Amino acid sequence: GLASVVALFLTFDAGLPSGAIERGSVYTIVIWQLAVAAALLRGRGNSRAPRDAATGASTSN
Repeated sequence: GLASVVALFLTFDAGLPSGAIERGSVYTIVIWQLAVAAALLRGRGNSRAPRDAATGASTSN
């Protein structure tokens, strides 16, 4: 992503397709966001039972 931004700034006036270079930096941000969301959702599902047991929460009323 950072390399794409640098390439964008270096080739801004060179007549190259700056939109394609800019997409390289944007897509890395989207991939990073999806990876973090997947990791958080996976961690949330695995840690729910131990957290309830550790706090002494009871599921039966």
